[in-house]
Amino acid sequence: MSDRTVTSIESVPTTAVEAAGTLAGLLAGPLPAESRREILDLFGHEIFTPRHGHPEVDGYRLTYQRMRHVADHLGRPNLAHDPHRLFELVAAAGVVDPSLSVAMVIHHGLCLSFLEDLVPDPRQLREEKDALMAVQAAGHLLVTELGYGSSQLQVHTTVTYDPGDRSFVLHTPNPAARKFMGNVGLRGVPRLAVINARLVVGGRGRGAFPFLVPMAHENGPLPGVRVLPTPAGVVPLDYALVDFDHVRLPFGCWLSDGAVIDDDGEFTDPHSGDSRIARSLTAVQNVWTGMSGALAAISRTSAATALRLATQRTALARVGTARPLIDYVSQQRSLFSCLASALTITCLANDARRVRSDLVLAWRNGDPGAPVPTGTMTWTPWTDVNRTLAVTKVMAAWAAEAITAECRLRCGVMGSLTASRFLDYQGLGHMLNSGGGDNLLILLDAARALVTEAGSRPAPSIPETHTRTVSDPGLLRDLLAVQEHTLAHRIHEAVEDAKTRGMDDFEVWNPHTADLRVLGETHGQRLAVESLIAALDTLPDTSEAATARHLGSVHVLDELSRRASWFLCEDLLGTDQVRGIESDLAAHCAALAGHTDELLDAFGDLVPLSHSLLGGDDYIRSVIEWAESSA
Repeated sequence: MSDRTVTSIESVPTTAVEAAGTLAGLLAGPLPAESRREILDLFGHEIFTPRHGHPEVDGYRLTYQRMRHVADHLGRPNLAHDPHRLFELVAAAGVVDPSLSVAMVIHHGLCLSFLEDLVPDPRQLREEKDALMAVQAAGHLLVTELGYGSSQLQVHTTVTYDPGDRSFVLHTPNPAARKFMGNVGLRGVPRLAVINARLVVGGRGRGAFPFLVPMAHENGPLPGVRVLPTPAGVVPLDYALVDFDHVRLPFGCWLSDGAVIDDDGEFTDPHSGDSRIARSLTAVQNVWTGMSGALAAISRTSAATALRLATQRTALARVGTARPLIDYVSQQRSLFSCLASALTITCLANDARRVRSDLVLAWRNGDPGAPVPTGTMTWTPWTDVNRTLAVTKVMAAWAAEAITAECRLRCGVMGSLTASRFLDYQGLGHMLNSGGGDNLLILLDAARALVTEAGSRPAPSIPETHTRTVSDPGLLRDLLAVQEHTLAHRIHEAVEDAKTRGMDDFEVWNPHTADLRVLGETHGQRLAVESLIAALDTLPDTSEAATARHLGSVHVLDELSRRASWFLCEDLLGTDQVRGIESDLAAHCAALAGHTDELLDAFGDLVPLSHSLLGGDDYIRSVIEWAESSA
């Protein structure tokens, strides 16, 4: 498999870009078919062919070249104004090159979007916006500080207003306040970064605001900007530690979001406290949405790749001589569960894309969004920015990491080859456990909000559960709603009791973090199942829809099996229902085994873009050609 291999659009299945009302169309998401086909065609260019065995620094440089190629091919659009297309690009890029996917969502979804969202005058920073749209400069966001957990809540990097010339001075006060993990380490790349820093006016802290900072030109970092490159992580990018030594910024670099410093140096802000923190981080919603789509895409691609190999590879075990792997129930259970989980996460990610795109358009039209409740931020600010989108990222990351790992294992030793791509994709899922906000902390904050709301929420009204079919997605949805409500109320009672005994916030909440995690996971799974049900309901009554519903039932049964003990203890399921989960799973998997071609068509639309050794019609030939080209 040479570096010159090109995937033409003709080799990409047309099903998922053309067939609305089908399983493939359901998985494809909300972007119009013609626009999605343009993106698939774009990523078929030879510049996106994997380069295995090259030095890391060449890979870093290639990432920025690829990002510039995308911008040039599309006519250098402002993707901050076209969220649906941005999210589709990020999703497809996740399959082509996870590093590119991350760099693109940071560049367009964070840096450029912050300039569009928080700059009051559209003429302000026009030159910088144009440079970002053309990728003449790479865009970045630097928020996290090296020495402080949850540093978004209490930023130590300072920006001090100088009334003498109405400028600002950006400074890193100590080594612990160095910005960490920004992809800004490669020299020779012009860079613009949005920096989250504590604004100081008249000697008083005025809250955290983003500032646009020109960080580097072709010859390296600008004066006062110190960049210390670090080794690559599981998703290779040019990460670095960054600190600032009294860097002077023009007044126009302040992304003020309606806050004002008048000519007399008086500061006013229509937002304060938690609201200011949340609004100053609003564009992070694009990361959650874009990367959820990328995680769903690599999950579908991994599952389809493993399924294709299972239909081709012959097992010579004595219990079934010369039979394809997919004939074995152990393979069916693993791979159909992966497909079912990928379907569910895709439905959730597609809904997130619709939600976020509507929010972007509303914001552009002057809608400030829902008010942020004061005093609810605890571990992180993320769920106050947008609870649903933050939780969606958590669920997608955990699912993708599990799916890619299981598919890699089911492909045997060939699955561990980097050219099979499973390790690349698993790395993206692993990285997004903390990228865009720590997943555990997001769930803890989401759960705390649910506990706070529990006192005013009535119990869900659901039909009786003991007589219902366990493979019905509606049953799982209702059971999860009851579990979510019950856990929230029980924690709420314990928390209120602790407060009446005079305990501080740490003493009140810390003992409940394990239960809060379960509550957060339950909430996320309920959102996912609701998205699954809504998507399946859009399909007409066809044999393909029946295949999709079999997959939905596999996900439901897998999740019920994991939670059966809780439902039994709460008398929400009977013992006969729980005993029947395994036999129902076997029946749905047996039904799916006769539809592998249909599943490969629906889930495999992006497989050609992965260039996986195992994704084609003849994996033996692919592996031999790959070995010969590497010799």
